[in-house]
Amino acid sequence: MKSTLLISLLMLIHFNILAFEDNKTDSLIDVVQTIQYNNPDSGIILLEKAIENLAEKKELSFAWLHYHLAYIYYMKGEYPTAQNKYLVAYHIFDSLDSEIGKAKTLNGRGLIYLGRELYQEAITLFEKAMVVNTTIKNKPSISSNYLNIGICYYKLNDSKKAFQNLHKALNLAISNENYLIKTMSLNHLGHAHLNSKSYDSAQFYFNKIELDSEASQWEKAFAFTGLAEVYLAKENYQEAIKTGETGLRIAKELNAKWDIAQITKVLSQAYEKNNQYKKALEFANFYKVYSDSLLNEAKNREISEIELQQSRLENEKLSSEK
Repeated sequence: MKSTLLISLLMLIHFNILAFEDNKTDSLIDVVQTIQYNNPDSGIILLEKAIENLAEKKELSFAWLHYHLAYIYYMKGEYPTAQNKYLVAYHIFDSLDSEIGKAKTLNGRGLIYLGRELYQEAITLFEKAMVVNTTIKNKPSISSNYLNIGICYYKLNDSKKAFQNLHKALNLAISNENYLIKTMSLNHLGHAHLNSKSYDSAQFYFNKIELDSEASQWEKAFAFTGLAEVYLAKENYQEAIKTGETGLRIAKELNAKWDIAQITKVLSQAYEKNNQYKKALEFANFYKVYSDSLLNEAKNREISEIELQQSRLENEKLSSEK
């Protein structure tokens, strides 16, 4: 089924290449956005093939293809590749004075720092993106900025700012009928409450995603991981294992390394609490393998301290302009 779908989608590339050369990237990108959360590898193949066949390498279409490719690599937890694609897109957007492109790419680069647990650096980039989005009155993207800033604050254990930003994201997403940001906001409100040890509230938000038939598989995996953590905290270990195994199955289908790392950690703890020590060790080893692949020294060097310094210099420039 998946291979048939991929072949059909690849056939679309031939009919969209001329559209790309005329800066009309919507058709193929729309196709990619419909599959990226449930079949990210197919999305990558489509975008890379389009990039390969694009004649002009300095037009907006080339930048947008890299932007969407970066986002899928980010979803998969392949941060160095995602960062490189974002930087390619950003420099083209900047040279062509595409404010919306710059804002979206700043937001994407912030996501990479968030994934690397560099939360203050991430907040700075998200706020820069929000300044641009506010200037051009891009309300849907402002809700995304609020969402990401809220995530950073609950990771920094600042519950007040976390809830403020996440609720702003949710309300804006609802008013703009942005279903994706709405589901993401619900999921992260669950995690913010989980972080604050408000387990019933956390379960309330995760259940909204679990019972939503239209929620993407990516959001489902995230919600099941959160539910497993709730059950673990409530000492309902069997339910934590059951829920965690469901989340792990979905994450593996997506080949989402970050999600696999998170859920294997929870499963290891749940099995240990349930006195299933062999299983606990097995999942502890799985967690180590996946977490090491995400943040080992080689990958951190590949993302590079030079790139981080570039971001800090940009921040200093912004402060000077202000």
